[in-house]
Amino acid sequence: MHSDFIDVPRAKALAIKVANIPMHSPYSVAKHAVGLVLALNEKLVFGQRLMEIGDYRMDHLVGFDLHGKTHHHSQYF
Repeated sequence: MHSDFIDVPRAKALAIKVANIPMHSPYSVAKHAVGLVLALNEKLVFGQRLMEIGDYRMDHLVGFDLHGKTHHHSQYF
């Protein structure tokens, strides 16, 4: 499995499944991962559930700034 950017032993220890799917575009996979990070940060699912019960308060839905939260692999760039 090509996993240069994935700490497979750490993922396994955290019960995170890692798979190699060579027929999928790495750009599509990366775009999906970024979308999931943004959805988590903006608490989209939680916000949807609150809206469904008529709770329109915004104080529960404050995310965090993603600036400076990236990990840079200088050996690859």
